[in-house]
Amino acid sequence: MKTNRWLRILLAIFILMGFTSVQAASTSLGAVQKWKVQVFKGAEANVLNLSTAFAGKSQIPILSYAISGSTNIRLAHAATAAVPGNCGPNNKWYCAQWHYGNLVPASLSPIAVEQRTDTHLIGWAFSTGSRVRGAMIELKDDMSYVSETQGDLIDLGQFGGTLVGAPSVRIVGGHYQVAVTVGDNSDLYGHKLVFMSYTIASNTSCGLAPANYYCVVVDTSNGSKSMGAPSLGVASGGIVGIAYYKAGATNGLMFAYPNLHLPTNYSNCGSSSWRCISIFPDTDTGAVGADVKLAAGHTPANLGIAYTYGNASFGKYLFRAGYVESGGNCGADLNASGDSVNKWQCNLLVFLGKFNMSYSISLDPLDYPVLAYEYASEDLAPVDLYITYPKARAGLPGTGWIEQQIDAAPTTTVTTGGLAFLALGTNGLGLIGYLQEAEYATPDLKIAWQQFELSLPLVRR
Repeated sequence: MKTNRWLRILLAIFILMGFTSVQAASTSLGAVQKWKVQVFKGAEANVLNLSTAFAGKSQIPILSYAISGSTNIRLAHAATAAVPGNCGPNNKWYCAQWHYGNLVPASLSPIAVEQRTDTHLIGWAFSTGSRVRGAMIELKDDMSYVSETQGDLIDLGQFGGTLVGAPSVRIVGGHYQVAVTVGDNSDLYGHKLVFMSYTIASNTSCGLAPANYYCVVVDTSNGSKSMGAPSLGVASGGIVGIAYYKAGATNGLMFAYPNLHLPTNYSNCGSSSWRCISIFPDTDTGAVGADVKLAAGHTPANLGIAYTYGNASFGKYLFRAGYVESGGNCGADLNASGDSVNKWQCNLLVFLGKFNMSYSISLDPLDYPVLAYEYASEDLAPVDLYITYPKARAGLPGTGWIEQQIDAAPTTTVTTGGLAFLALGTNGLGLIGYLQEAEYATPDLKIAWQQFELSLPLVRR
């Protein structure tokens, strides 16, 4: 492994020459607040699809995950006066399980949240084997229960039959928006990227009985593992975007969006109403990882994607792509005049070390990108949990990024940061759910989160 290090350094220098960072300065609260690391539940086996969020006007932190072999969704949130704690550190969290019959555990989507007037909605999408099903729970801002609904959304057989990865879901106006990748068992190994959204007119486009949801095939591919699971983002104003992996020298990291503002003839995928562009292509020496993560900000123009690039010999590098509209260094697209411009800025952030590392991305209230990830400084070094964000987020000069260790593995036989999932609240504070895994032991489910701290004034006499 050591002999490859110089090759990695040379590759990193090559990539960095083309991918640099530019960011304006403005300090975010989350950049200065301390992180508190806690064991949420010791010896929690077979955790799948861990995700985090903040909900309600008080921005209550939430964890969601599935367990292999179980058809329950585990949901936990910080306790409130109305909902006392029954789990977690010092019993300061409330844990519940929601049973959904034929749920396929590995297909559970990250949790989605939408704020309403006096309540909020949290929801998921998941596979039941033959269909994609949605589940939605309404809670008051004090986290007390209001109602629950569920129902089938997509017939997988309509689009190939086999769900690839997990769905990606958002809640907009009390309705689902869902993106899924569906594969088939043909000799061509066909894949379809399907987007589902709410519509007034009842129809059967999703392969079910007439309903007020409309499904469109956004993109297709052929070949084994030629398309990864999608990551759906809905920015302020309901602007939709989907990030996904599609194999090929003209594909790689892809971004699809409804062609609402460009001339009709600029559409190049979907039902003549979508545009799909390549942001970072595969090359002869490496490929984009299939697991891409999209985060949407607080304005339609703020989007961030976390993705990896590399190969089995060099290892894997973590990148971030941010939407800049023009003047970027990647993501060539057409503007309204028909000219090709680079609408994205791609930044190489870190060499992840070992190959199968987890990572996540979120945008803070000032739309600064923050990424959480597993990281090993050397081939045989412990695997730790880190975050990174632009220096400008902390009010520092320069165009680089800050790397901050959040939790350290005690030995080289322990890895810290598995399934890492970062959420940032509207106040800028963060929550990371992750696993700490040791050889011959059941993993611990851990959390790292930021809380407001009360500081007494210093009085000099």
